[in-house]
Amino acid sequence: MKLVEPDHPGKLCIGGLNTKTNKEALEVIFGKYGQIVEVLLMKDHETNKSRGFAFVMFESPAEAKGYSQRCEQKGIEIPY
Repeated sequence: MKLVEPDHPGKLCIGGLNTKTNKEALEVIFGKYGQIVEVLLMKDHETNKSRGFAFVMFESPAEAKGYSQRCEQKGIEIPY
């Protein structure tokens, strides 16, 4: 997981996701850490299954940074 795109400092790239992970689960999990603007779960165009990574855009860059720091300290488990 890392902060991406200097033009969007509230955007995180989340990797290592289970292929069964869905957008709604990510919204619930990351919504605990701040206001979510958008979740983009990257999917295979042929199978429509998750490719194992997503982008989560927080409303506030501070929320994204806070989540990132918490994750580094404790880790986070994302159920599918």
